[in-house]
Amino acid sequence: MEKGYRFPLNQPGLCLILARRPRETPDEGRLQLDTLAHWLGPLHPPLTHFPIVCSILAFLALAVGAWGNKDWLLKSAGALWILVFISGVASLLAGHLFAHHLGMATEWSFLPPHEVMKGQLRWHALLGTLGLAASLFTLGGVPRLQIGRAHV
Repeated sequence: MEKGYRFPLNQPGLCLILARRPRETPDEGRLQLDTLAHWLGPLHPPLTHFPIVCSILAFLALAVGAWGNKDWLLKSAGALWILVFISGVASLLAGHLFAHHLGMATEWSFLPPHEVMKGQLRWHALLGTLGLAASLFTLGGVPRLQIGRAHV
């Protein structure tokens, strides 16, 4: 046992929690990022399709709700756009972790370098970021749709 740590011996689980020392080396941070990338990175492909489908459904609900004067469809479109934004953020983060998991990106950066996959990964990241920005823009109309007084 190291100096300065005292453990209650009758609670082994608590001992393990208390025994965890603060991070001292950058290798531990790299190990945590690798572990996170290993578990969450492969979720990027299925997470990417969810906001795309929700965007299409939200647009259809908005169009049919405005055409048929159905308030519940307008509220559904607003709820779907909230889901689009939340799942878009999750997809963006999982995409960065997936690139790290596959060894395409070694450092955490907003945009990958041009050299990776001949710039295709950078273009892919830009399109994902633009899609997330577009979903953020549509969130501005959600309060009007949720109140039910939207005139589209």
